[in-house]
Amino acid sequence: MLSRAFVAGVGASVVSMAAILPAVAAGPDVITVTNNATCSAPGSLEDALIAANASTNADGVRIVFDASLAGTGGIEFTGATCKMHSDPVGAPGGNHQRPGQLGARFLVDSQVPVTIDFSNLDDITTTSDADFATFLVASDNVRLENLKNLQAGAAGIAISGSNVTVDNVDQSDPSTIIAETGVAILDGASNVTISNSDFASQWWASILIDGSTTQDSTVSNIVIDNVTSRGVESGIGHIDIEDRTTVNGLTVRNSTFGVLDAETSTSHAVYFNTALKLNNFSYTGNKVERGAGVEKNVFYFENSINSVFANSTVTGNTFTGVSKAKPLSRLIGSNNGTWNGLNFSDNEAKFTRGILLDGTLSNVTIDGNDFVETHEPAGATITLANTVDTAKVSNNLLDTAESVDGVRVHGTSAKDVVIENNKIHDFYAGVSRSAVAIIAPGTGNVVRGNEFVQDLSRAGVDLPATLANHWAVYVWLEASAASATESTGWQILNNHIDGYGGTASIASQAPITNNAIGKTVVTGNTFGQNTRGSFDPETENLAHWFLWNDHATANNRVQTFRAERVSYKGTKATFTATQPALEAGNNAASAPVTLHVYWTADDNAEEYLGSIEDVTAGERVAINTTHTNGNLRVQTVDANGFTSQYSSIDKNLIAAPSAPAVGDVDGDKVSGTGQAGATVEVRDADGNVVGTATVAADGTWSVDGLECDTDYTAVQIVDGEESDASEFTTAECSTGPVVPDAPEVGDVDGDKVSGNGRPGATVEVRDGNGNVVGSDTVAADGTWSVDGLECDVDYTAVQIVDDEESEASEFTTAECAAGTGDGDKDGSKDELADAGSSSTFGMVALGALLLAIGAAATFIARRREV
Repeated sequence: MLSRAFVAGVGASVVSMAAILPAVAAGPDVITVTNNATCSAPGSLEDALIAANASTNADGVRIVFDASLAGTGGIEFTGATCKMHSDPVGAPGGNHQRPGQLGARFLVDSQVPVTIDFSNLDDITTTSDADFATFLVASDNVRLENLKNLQAGAAGIAISGSNVTVDNVDQSDPSTIIAETGVAILDGASNVTISNSDFASQWWASILIDGSTTQDSTVSNIVIDNVTSRGVESGIGHIDIEDRTTVNGLTVRNSTFGVLDAETSTSHAVYFNTALKLNNFSYTGNKVERGAGVEKNVFYFENSINSVFANSTVTGNTFTGVSKAKPLSRLIGSNNGTWNGLNFSDNEAKFTRGILLDGTLSNVTIDGNDFVETHEPAGATITLANTVDTAKVSNNLLDTAESVDGVRVHGTSAKDVVIENNKIHDFYAGVSRSAVAIIAPGTGNVVRGNEFVQDLSRAGVDLPATLANHWAVYVWLEASAASATESTGWQILNNHIDGYGGTASIASQAPITNNAIGKTVVTGNTFGQNTRGSFDPETENLAHWFLWNDHATANNRVQTFRAERVSYKGTKATFTATQPALEAGNNAASAPVTLHVYWTADDNAEEYLGSIEDVTAGERVAINTTHTNGNLRVQTVDANGFTSQYSSIDKNLIAAPSAPAVGDVDGDKVSGTGQAGATVEVRDADGNVVGTATVAADGTWSVDGLECDTDYTAVQIVDGEESDASEFTTAECSTGPVVPDAPEVGDVDGDKVSGNGRPGATVEVRDGNGNVVGSDTVAADGTWSVDGLECDVDYTAVQIVDDEESEASEFTTAECAAGTGDGDKDGSKDELADAGSSSTFGMVALGALLLAIGAAATFIARRREV
């Protein structure tokens, strides 16, 4: 807070004004200015401020201007008279003297809130270039509003207090050089808002954050909202941040700096002097235009080697120059400060120069911006330089730029830099150039998913007919690893490139040229039909090929494999991975290798299909594809991690055989038909071969030894080409032994029984004790029979298949003939009971009977003789 000595010196005025104030305030005191006098006079602004500065009303003071003053002229200062504050205002040095070298004409320095509403006042002007601040706001909770124009000397409004608002206060001086600074924010100021105001033709700056080369200053939470600034005559900056200043929170939003059609002198939008500390800078929704003057930067850095910028946000802005011949200059000018946290996103830039960050960078994001017709003929549209740690350049459009490079990363090291999903179209310049230039070694860096296109015939694009396209991506020698066996720390993955490479008559080289020592991963990149290259293996290792490992130790100049004997079947393309003789200067790829496979149309358009790992020379491999014909290129990454050039193409396609036909599936056996001489492989669900067969001359084949209830596939292989698979499933497995049916018993005739059963089965006939008395094998027609049975006996018949026995079928033979006795049921019957079964047996039996009768008669006769 400033000294009250000056206020004490004008005590009489304070007392007279205080006398009219109420004893108990109910809201702010209202003081009405009725006099346009420049100095202290009854009813003047100075008199009102003396009273306000002495007020003790906690609700504050509101100063207004009587309606009778409207249209009668403003307050006009001449010379060095009329000043409420005599000490210099602001820090000395810098690009200018103090914002108020001779003091301030009006002072706001009150213990209570003060509002000055300038409605009904025409303006405040000065007729001399005196070094005064018109207003010094030295106290807190002050608001200045609704002033039509303030034409000041050194500064219109200087602020050192807190919670200060300048709203709808315009400052214009288009015809003189009197007005030097619009609003000066001094050391100690905080929570300052400048809004809805227009600045025109200030000399140094529309808004100054004050500092000097001899003393530090700190300001906090500054907001610049909906401000228009044009015609800063010195060219310093619409917003000027001076030496050795720490800014903790600066928001610039919804404002316009420069006017394209009405600007008479162009200035930097924001001017940064030396040794700054800028924390939480937000620049959003603004418009910056060049106007008719010389080109100036959006953000210009006088000397930022000792400056630190933390958590900066630049989003949603538009930056516009007049034309390519009259561009707005760099969006972020050359600087070598330390940037920790920069988000530059969703901005639109046309007819501008580029972004040059060449200090120490960390946590940088440049995303979603449109850069159209950038004019940077000796530089890059986006440059990340010196030391970069964690940066992302993504989703940007760089269209029709006259730039040496689109995105350039160079310096001592780059770590975790991601350049992805950008569209970089139609670059041109008079010197060699690249869409992406890699000129720094590092770790964890990647260029991926970008679209690099040169379309010389695009409607509305005026490009030279002899445009030398040069490179989509160039890896410079400066990006080299420490040795030829180490990684450069860069990967170039899955980019799409078209139109690069030029023609033989134009001095151009491979779209991706790698001139760095060490391992650089370059895979998955595809090329359009206008990219140079051919099918000829003799040109694989030349400078006009798709990828050129230029340096003798770049990726060890590893030689690519080639895809030969290509065939298509179903959803797969199959080929033999061959290792050709070495091209001049190349080295053999160490096995096993990973092959990256590309489908290539006849017009050179490429499609990346994916990779196949652990491949050895001569191996037959396959990859998924939706194509059914066409050419295949491969690119090789060997066991040591070296990436080769792209291969040439073998255009000899091979037709795959048809799938084998599967016929009967019976038990553990499958059979079918195929191409005579082919090999049929039967595979289980895991792809393991469980059986093979050679198709016979009659076209048949079979494989046995299969398992029940199991899914299998059968493929046919002819000259190393494999067909699609035929699927089949074997019969369901039973839950236990299969028990055959009981045999059917048919005729039982005498000592013989017959019936029906399963061909090949054994039928056993058993007596009542289970003894087998006869057996037979069921004939092919299903019949069986057993004889030699006894009469009037119960038997059973069972059927046996694979050692499994059926249930029994029971039967009984016919009763024995009369007179033979009952016999034994255990099989010891008198054999006479079966006499009718043999005539010989009958004759023997009759003879025996006659002999018996004769013997009996002799015996009786002898008895009689006795």
